Amino acid sequence: MPFGHPNVTASNLTPTSGATDAYNCLAWAVHYQDLPIWPDPFNVCSWPPDMPRIETIDSIRLFLERVGFQRCQTTDVEAGYEKVAIYADQHGPQHIARQLPSGSWTSKLGVAIDASHSSLSVLEDGSYGNVAMLMKRRAGTLPNLPPLFPPRPRLVSTTGSPLIR
Repeated sequence: MPFGHPNVTASNLTPTSGATDAYNCLAWAVHYQDLPIWPDPFNVCSWPPDMPRIETIDSIRLFLERVGFQRCQTTDVEAGYEKVAIYADQHGPQHIARQLPSGSWTSKLGVAIDASHSSLSVLEDGSYGNVAMLMKRRAGTLPNLPPLFPPRPRLVSTTGSPLIR
């Protein structure tokens, strides 16, 4: 049972990166790789300070709405849109996956690897629970993150110029 997911096989999940703890699944789902984003109550991950730090599906939904997503009902590929899926178990949200233009999905698996998976069911029935909600937004631009606490790291050159914008 790789990664704590009984449906994972060598043919339905493909690693696409090495392991890192620099970001998590929610950051990956909204195209950011420089910080973890999650409403954890201990301020370990970044989160908008004006939003409650409560690990609920509703908190994740509100964050995703804030960066341009809206609820949807189907995993079908829609031209001009990207979709995300919120996985949850009886304790609340556990994972977020993002749909690729091909219709397959991409996930950041905890502090481990990024991986593509053929369907959402690949990660169901295990430590992430099951898909609880689908959302979509217009594709083509990066979502604008709201101010976060702790804030995004600010890398600067030796001359003081920002290296990441």
